[in-house]
Parts: sequence; structure tokens; C-alpha cells
Amino acid sequence: MKDQIRKALTAHAAWKVRLKTAVASGANDLDVARVKSDRHCDFGHWLHGSAIPVSVRETETYREISRLHAAFHEAAAQVVDLARSGKKAEAEAAIRIGGPFSRASANLDAALVRWEAAI
Repeated sequence: MKDQIRKALTAHAAWKVRLKTAVASGANDLDVARVKSDRHCDFGHWLHGSAIPVSVRETETYREISRLHAAFHEAAAQVVDLARSGKKAEAEAAIRIGGPFSRASANLDAALVRWEAAI
């Protein structure tokens, strides 16, 4: 599980860079609905797949990670939607420190680090 959590941290950090690039370009290559889904990324496949035992799925930590992961994808989709709508300044504000995407990302990262340490 630790390996999957580390991979998630790395992948979600890469999304920060990808979103900045997408905002600069208008995000025309990203599908809002696909970005919004927390089940299409590798971590989402693992998190919602059969590899995690039921005993882990029943924990508060798992529920928190699931909730925060969904919030991360929701915030990322909002950035993409803003960028695709030509609202570049609003999209940039969302990914800046303190913005909605930045907060969602930081919250997920912190929870993943806590989860990894607890395993």
C-alpha cells in the first residue's frame, strides 16, 4: 500500500504542473468530465478497486482519503473548466497557493502522508 500512496503523491504533484500548462494553453486537450472523475487516474483505480481489503475500506482514514481524492478531482476539473471558458485569471487564481485547487491538493497530500506513516 505504501508504494501506491507514494505513486499517488507523485502523480498528483504532476497534475499541478499539468494544470499550469493547461491554463496557459486554454486546456483544450483536457476533458472536464474525465478530469472530474476520481476513478480514471491510476490512484483512483487502485483506491476504488479490489486490491484494498474491506477492513481498510471501513476505516475513517480510507473514507477521508476517498473524500479528499474526489475533492482534488473536482477542484482540478473546475480549473480546466475555467481555462476552457477563457477565464484564465480565475483558473490561475484557483491553482495559486490558497486557491481552491491548491487547498484541495494540499489537503489530499497531507492525508496521504499521514496514511503512509500509519501503515
